[in-house]
Amino acid sequence: MVQIRPGAKIRNVRMKDVMGTFGCLVRARSNHNKLYILSAAHVLGLNGYAEPGDVIEAEDSPGSQTWTPVGTFERATQWRHVDGVFQQCDAALALVTNPALVSGDFDGIGPPGEVATGLYEGMNLKFHGAGTGAVGVATLYKFGVGAKAVYQDLGDGTLFELEYADQILYVKDDAGTLSSPTTYMDSGALVLTEENFPVGLHFSRTTDDFPVRAAVCTPLNTVLSVLDVELIPLASAAVAPAVQLPWQDDVGVRAFAEFQVMLRSQLEPHTLYGGARWSLGRDGLIVDNKLDRSPGEMVTIPRVWKAYSTEIVQAATKYKVPVELIVATICTESSGNPDAQRTEPHWISDLQTPDQVSAGLMQTLISTARDMLPGVQVDRQSLLQPAQSILAGTAYISHQRQRTQFDPPLVACAYNAGRLESNAGSSNRWKLLQYPVDSGQHADRFVQWFNDCFAYLCGIKASLPPQVVSFVQLLRG
Repeated sequence: MVQIRPGAKIRNVRMKDVMGTFGCLVRARSNHNKLYILSAAHVLGLNGYAEPGDVIEAEDSPGSQTWTPVGTFERATQWRHVDGVFQQCDAALALVTNPALVSGDFDGIGPPGEVATGLYEGMNLKFHGAGTGAVGVATLYKFGVGAKAVYQDLGDGTLFELEYADQILYVKDDAGTLSSPTTYMDSGALVLTEENFPVGLHFSRTTDDFPVRAAVCTPLNTVLSVLDVELIPLASAAVAPAVQLPWQDDVGVRAFAEFQVMLRSQLEPHTLYGGARWSLGRDGLIVDNKLDRSPGEMVTIPRVWKAYSTEIVQAATKYKVPVELIVATICTESSGNPDAQRTEPHWISDLQTPDQVSAGLMQTLISTARDMLPGVQVDRQSLLQPAQSILAGTAYISHQRQRTQFDPPLVACAYNAGRLESNAGSSNRWKLLQYPVDSGQHADRFVQWFNDCFAYLCGIKASLPPQVVSFVQLLRG
C-alpha cells in the first residue's frame, strides 16, 4: 500500500478546486488516539464554508490526479473580521479515518524532529509544498513580525484582508534579490530547518504593499497551542512515540550533570542589564535574532584547535568547562598566539606587580594564574607554555562558574573585567562592563569566535572525543 505523505496535495471535497498542502500529522493532546492532518484553514476550512464531517482527500502521488479520502474536516482556527484585531494563525485539522493510508515521513525530507528553537535571521529552511512539487529551500528573513494576508470569500468571490502578528517571514535570495520561495497550493506546508526541526506552518505571502516579497508562516508552537494538538515526530503515525522531556528541559538536566550549571534559561532570549538579548541554540549564540560570525574564511579557529585541542580537551575535562568557551577566550585574548604578552599602565615588574602583566594564549594575569593554580610555579615564562596558559585560563572560567553560569557573553565580560557590572556606554550594546570601557567590542569579538568554534566543531563532530565537555555535544547529542 502506498502511503500518502506530507507535501501531497489535499482538498475538501466540498470545493474541489481549492487545494493546498498536507502539512504534517499531529495528535490531540488529550487523546493520543485521535490522529489529525494539519494544514491551512483556508484550504481545509474553505474560509468558513466547510462543515464538520466534510470529506478530505489527498492526491496519491504527485501529478497522479488520483485522489483518496484520508479524513474528515473537524475544525479550523477562527478569523476575527475586526479592525485593529490581529489574527493568530491560519490552520485546520482533518481527523484521519484510516491511519494506514498516511505517513508522517515527509516526501523528500524524512521524519520531523522536535519543534525548532533558536531561530535567527539568515537561518536555512526548507519545505515541501504541493504547488512547488518538490523540496524548496529558503532563508529566514525576520520573525516576530506582523503581516497581512488577502483572502477570497468563496461564496461571493469578494476579497478581504486580515492582519497577523508574530509571524515568520522567509525568502529566496537570488544574488541579493529577495522573493517568496512559495507558490499557489503551498498553503499548509510545514517549514523546517535543514536538520528537520519544524519551524512553522505556511499560509501566505506578503501583500504587494509590503517592503519585501516573502512567504509567511506561523510559528508551529502557536499553531499547536491554538489547536490543542502536538506534533508526532515519527515516520509512522501508527506507532506512538515514547514520552520524552521537551528538548530544552532535557538539555537543562544534562547540562547540570555535565557542566554543573543551570543552562535551561539560556535557551530562551534573555539579557542581564537591559542591553542586547541573546539565547543559546543548536547553531550557537543568537544575539538580537542574529547569529554573529567573524567575517571571511574561517582560519583562526581551525588553527587553534589543531594546535592545542589536546590541551584544551584536558583542561575542559579537568574543570568541566565547555571547550567552546576556552577556544573563544584564546581567540579573543591572543588570536591563538602563545607568545602574546601585555603589561598594564601600572606595571613596574613581574615581581612587584604580577597583577599588571598577562601572558600566553589566554592572557591570564600572573597574579590570577597563581590563585587559580595553587602549588604550581607560575611566572611569565610558564604562562608562555600553551598547556599552562590553557589550564590557568580554564581554571579562571571555572572559578567564575556560579557568577556566569557559563553564559557566553557573561563569561567573556567577567574574564575581561574580572567581574559582572553594568555599563551604560552608548556604544556598548551589551550594557556589560568590558574593556575598552563604554564599548561592547570584547563581547562582540568573543561571540563571533564562539559561533565560529561552534560551526567548526559541528563540522568535525564525528571525530570529537565522545566525552568531550562541549556545548555542541550537549545541544546536538
